[in-house]
Amino acid sequence: MGGIEDAEPPLKRVKVPSGDLDKSLDNSSSTKPVFGSLGDSMARPLYSQGDGERIGSKGVIKKHEFVKIITRALYSLGYDRTGDLLQEESGIQLHPSAVSLFMQQVLDGKWDESLATLRSMVLDDESVAKSASFLILEQKFVELLKEGKIMDALHTLRTEIVPLSVKMGRVHELAASMISPSQTVVLGLSSQDNSIAISRSRFLEKLQKLLPAAVMIPERRLENLVEQALDMQRFNCVFHNTLDSELSLLSDHQCGRNQIPSQTLQTFEMQYPVEALTFDGRLDPKAFIDWVNEMEQFFEYHKLSDDRKVRFAKLKLISRAKFFWQNIEAQRRQPPTFDWSEMIEVLSSKYIPHSYQHKRNLEAMQKRRNQFVEVLAQIEKISNELYLDSEETPSSIAVDESDLSLRKLEELHSELRNLQQDKGDC
Repeated sequence: MGGIEDAEPPLKRVKVPSGDLDKSLDNSSSTKPVFGSLGDSMARPLYSQGDGERIGSKGVIKKHEFVKIITRALYSLGYDRTGDLLQEESGIQLHPSAVSLFMQQVLDGKWDESLATLRSMVLDDESVAKSASFLILEQKFVELLKEGKIMDALHTLRTEIVPLSVKMGRVHELAASMISPSQTVVLGLSSQDNSIAISRSRFLEKLQKLLPAAVMIPERRLENLVEQALDMQRFNCVFHNTLDSELSLLSDHQCGRNQIPSQTLQTFEMQYPVEALTFDGRLDPKAFIDWVNEMEQFFEYHKLSDDRKVRFAKLKLISRAKFFWQNIEAQRRQPPTFDWSEMIEVLSSKYIPHSYQHKRNLEAMQKRRNQFVEVLAQIEKISNELYLDSEETPSSIAVDESDLSLRKLEELHSELRNLQQDKGDC
């Protein structure tokens, strides 16, 4: 499943019964456009084979599909004779004769014949048929252009591609390529596509991705199914601890408990660094306050002494803030002996305007005032309840409830004193 995909040769030439080939050549037209309704001549779908025989323990695998993807895998691996023999022995063809004929015509560059064969291959989605026709005519146009047959390419563009009325943006690119040869890069023509056979093989692979899987078996379908099965086994493995290279197709994958590490061999003690923010001296009070808070958390985490706090904080001042602090230190005649709280005070005087601080003080005072009013309201409410309970409630019950209310009153009075203390500090 690893290297086969990359080393896979181009699509092999398709064996077509001579009768089918002659019949197709007789009925084909060299210049007939492929537009209008592509379903006019449609009979029953070419690839409709019914459910047929089913295999597998659950009876969900269609035998003819299973044989087809095996045949496709054999051809992909280069086992052509084995693939031919499997088709002969099983009686199940990889592709219907019309599809094989179509593929051979594409490889031979018989574009008009391939379009006629495409119309005979009944497709449920007419838009897919139109898109496939567009790709074929585009390849025809490109090859004519490479051969220097400008007028033939122009005729194909005008009378066959344009009437399809699809991918008009691409049509404009094709037209531009006739005027400017450098525009051929837009068409996907690379220097390595000098061989017509290789170019057509790659084109057939591109065409194959567009057509339904029931018409043309996708490349590497069996490999994809096997990889999906391995992915599901790995997903369902509770104790999965195995390299993908050790997965096997010969048995279901299941890691045992013994594959999970259960003994401590070595202990590593790691200290994860806590990064500290820098402050660049921008005139944004909130940015400065956030920086101070982050530094406080950093100091707490690392348990720094006051002297080390200042030295470290200086390293986190950059740009204008760094120059400002250097000027502050230079203004002192003696070596500066700031502590962290003094450093905050000096920086705050620079980066927290009085108006901002005044606003914050007013907001704090309003908040305390609201709390003060709320506490007073609760005290008044509980006092009224105590008074009413003392008159209406029997004494045996009132004593317990009044004790609770009194304790609550005491807590509220304590909170009130704290608020008054905070107000005095301001």
